[in-house]
Amino acid sequence: MQELIQLLRQQLILLKRIAELMGNLKKMLRDKPSGDQMVEIVNAIEPLMKDIDKILQGQSELCKKYGADHLEMLVSAQQDSVEKYVALRLLSQINELQKNLKTGIFSTAHLLDKENKFIKYNLNVLTQVKANPIYKPPGGEDAETRRGNTIFDASC
Repeated sequence: MQELIQLLRQQLILLKRIAELMGNLKKMLRDKPSGDQMVEIVNAIEPLMKDIDKILQGQSELCKKYGADHLEMLVSAQQDSVEKYVALRLLSQINELQKNLKTGIFSTAHLLDKENKFIKYNLNVLTQVKANPIYKPPGGEDAETRRGNTIFDASC
């Protein structure tokens, strides 16, 4: 049980750090995107994700060792003790953090998508390319919009 508690604590620490970095990334995307700082944050998150993967593999091996399908099953099968309640509390905190991270990842992806659309819009305006039916002049379709070309195809 001590081995499981140690793995859960390590996972909780890593998830808290990832949540902190994701929060910084999200704040940066909302305020003022800067490529260098975003790259630094993503580069900091990557090794943490590898460490979490190692921890999850250790947890999986521990579950297999005791014949449990998942951690909750393994912990709930233990006799009532302080260690069991510590493990249950850690599992609860980990599940809550994972839920928050999932929400944060979706909102960050949405911010990145908005930023991408903003960049494409500005490219269309700057190059004055009729690349999308939204920007076509009134009075009918031109050849580019019929073929479905984008701004990147128009220069070819």
